[in-house]
Amino acid sequence: MLDEGSLTADELGGVLELSARGRLDFFDALVALGFLERDGDGPAGRYRNTPETGAFLNRKSPTYIGGMPEMLNSRLFGFWNHLGAALRTGQPQNEVKTHGKHIFEELYAHENKLYEFLTAMTGFQAGNFTMLAEKFAFGLLMSLNMLIEFGDAFDYTGADFREWCTEAGFKRFEIIPLAGPSSAAVAYK
Repeated sequence: MLDEGSLTADELGGVLELSARGRLDFFDALVALGFLERDGDGPAGRYRNTPETGAFLNRKSPTYIGGMPEMLNSRLFGFWNHLGAALRTGQPQNEVKTHGKHIFEELYAHENKLYEFLTAMTGFQAGNFTMLAEKFAFGLLMSLNMLIEFGDAFDYTGADFREWCTEAGFKRFEIIPLAGPSSAAVAYK
């Protein structure tokens, strides 16, 4: 909600449905923690995202990593109530203890839990993947993969892709440029 500008504490508190009693203190705490910036003081002060908050904690941002705090809130914080037991026994205190199922068995049994987990892991690793993509020659990897898969075949062109897919009955094609020398080829029936 702050991705497009700034709001007063009353405006922001109203959108978030927060009691008027603690709005100023709460938003000022977020300023002190570096999550928000404030222009002005008191009730007229306007709060806005910091550049980092806008980049990493805005669901509309391609660099959003907020899935991890969301999963911590909905799934993991309750398990931390059993930290003492984990330290004493060395046993997991997650879904294994509460449902008798392995963590992944439980996650895969519930589409919403799996989605939340995958979103958290994607955001958690996004920076690493970006660094890897900047340093790794994926085009060369694809050429080597073509060699492994098809013998003497190496890279193929968009025209090659279109020809193969036409033979297979596809009607529409799209070549999408990616980073470096790579492209994604998509065919539609």
